[in-house]
Amino acid sequence: MPVNMKRMIADTFVDLSRTRSLDKITVKHLVEACGISRQSFYYHFQDIMEVIEWIVEQAMQDTLRKSLAARDPQAAMTVLIGTLAAHWQEVERLLHSQRREEVERILHAMFLDYVRAYAHARAGERGATPPPAHALHFCAYGIVGVVREALEAGVCDEKVLGRELIALIYRMMPGEQTGGDA
Repeated sequence: MPVNMKRMIADTFVDLSRTRSLDKITVKHLVEACGISRQSFYYHFQDIMEVIEWIVEQAMQDTLRKSLAARDPQAAMTVLIGTLAAHWQEVERLLHSQRREEVERILHAMFLDYVRAYAHARAGERGATPPPAHALHFCAYGIVGVVREALEAGVCDEKVLGRELIALIYRMMPGEQTGGDA
């Protein structure tokens, strides 16, 4: 079976990030740990930040797939919160680096993509118009901020927080129903 080189590089980066800060991981460290050439690395990624972006993108695509299969918006929100909670230690390590702004940009972009794709898919199912872009930005920032605070405080009950966030979002959109109990 052929090796998925991107996945191998990404997995190796995650392993290295458990023992080193982002600021201490170089392409040289990564290729040595993978046992590949620099040329192989640069064939798949431009730099370390692109590896991080790819990892986050893969996680968010998987989360979106699971969220769209969820029975209702509250269950979908619980999936999203669960993904962030499951990867919180990795996210924290990335945020405590000199590249914090780049990491935050990547995280926001991926959460915005998730929120946009989820909202458009659900609106399409109902024959409704998706929310405007500024509402999606607001939701992406708000979800990440609220979940981040809960995780940092160590009080993140995914189901309760999911229910509360969905209720808040739907209160901002008159005529919508939250549907289901997560």
